[in-house]
Amino acid sequence: MELNLAVESIKFMIIGMTVVYAFLILLVYAMSIQSKIVTRFFPEKKQPIQKPVISQEVATEVDDGSTIAAIAGAIKAYKNKHN
Repeated sequence: MELNLAVESIKFMIIGMTVVYAFLILLVYAMSIQSKIVTRFFPEKKQPIQKPVISQEVATEVDDGSTIAAIAGAIKAYKNKHN
């Protein structure tokens, strides 16, 4: 009797896993088809790439020694706090 019960439970487990696996495969295919349909009717608009313009003011700010010193000090303080 117990052997029959174990065989039945294994059958139900295999059937259940097969149904779930089949559903997941169908879900993947449905999502890929839906993605193709959406991109066909609603394509993404490509925006032109603009080159960044670096003005002279920005370039002088980067070369400022006090900015570099402040960054170095912040890094040192962070390392001291987290070690």
